Amino acid sequence: DPKTKILTINEEEADIVRFIFTKYAEGYGMERICKDLRTMGCKTKRGNVRWEARTVAGIITNEKYKGDILFGKTVTIDPIEKKRVRNGGQGDQYYFEKNHPAIISDELWEKANRIYQIRLEEAKRYPQCQGQVFVGKFAMSGKLRCGCCGTILSRRTHMKTTSISKNVWKCRK
Repeated sequence: DPKTKILTINEEEADIVRFIFTKYAEGYGMERICKDLRTMGCKTKRGNVRWEARTVAGIITNEKYKGDILFGKTVTIDPIEKKRVRNGGQGDQYYFEKNHPAIISDELWEKANRIYQIRLEEAKRYPQCQGQVFVGKFAMSGKLRCGCCGTILSRRTHMKTTSISKNVWKCRK
């Protein structure tokens, strides 16, 4: 609330946040959630209809949606130019639990963030997949690995003739 400076729930935006957390906890990928939000005509906080994966990631990792708050996420490194950077230990941080009304439960936030961390570690471990590890278009997407090199398999359609096609899972290497 701009007048009282108290965090309050905007129900229209809260429904979008609940949708994002629920779908992500169900196993949907960020790109798929973005596509669904665009299809539903939902707008971002800035009024855009174009949702980006990094916007969804920012929502999933933000503790404010479960009612907590972390102060000191950024620090000012140059007070004259007012340049701020992410706090990587340069300054103190303060975490307050149950600071304001929650939009989602602690359990849902924890589940979504556990999935997020697992996917982040997986992406670091397999950089050659370039974000294709958790594309949820097919049931086995991101779950099949090459027996030789361990790379995530991708689904491809092979055309035998112009009328016959065959879906296969193929190693990227």
